[in-house]
Amino acid sequence: MRAYVTVDLGQAFHQDERLRFEGKPALENTGFTPARNVSYRFMADVLPANLAANYNFPEPPEEIRNDASLAPRQKLLASGGIVQRRFSDAEVEEIMAGEGRKLYVWGTVSYNDIFGEQRWQTDFCVSITFFQVEDGGYRSHYHYHPTHNGMT
Repeated sequence: MRAYVTVDLGQAFHQDERLRFEGKPALENTGFTPARNVSYRFMADVLPANLAANYNFPEPPEEIRNDASLAPRQKLLASGGIVQRRFSDAEVEEIMAGEGRKLYVWGTVSYNDIFGEQRWQTDFCVSITFFQVEDGGYRSHYHYHPTHNGMT
C-alpha cells in the first residue's frame, strides 16, 4: 500500500550549438499512497561506454530538497542532469552513438510515505545513446547500468 517512487529516463538532450548533454529523469509514484517530501540529487557525465559493472559513480553534489508530494501514478520530470563541459562536433557524434563513450545519468531520490517517518530511497543509473529518425531529428535510447539501481 505504501508509495514506491521509480525513476525512468524521461527526456535526454544531445549537445548542439545551444545545449549541452542532459538527462531529465522522470520520477513516478507507482504505489497506492502519496510520496511526501520528494527530494533528489542527480548527476550526468560522459564516461566510457563499457564501464565495469562495479564502477563507483561519484556522489551527486547537491540535493534538491522540497516538500513536494507525488500522488499515486503521478509523474514529475526533474532536472539537474546536465554535463558540465562541451565537446567537439566529432566527439558529440561518437558520444551520441555510444562508441567509446556515452552519456550517463545517475542519482538518488528520497521520500517519505504516509505511514511514518521512515525515509525511503531509490537509486538509479542509466546510459543513453541517440539515433537519428526519418524526419532528421534524434531519439534517445537508454539502458540501466548493472549497479546503482534499486529501491528500499
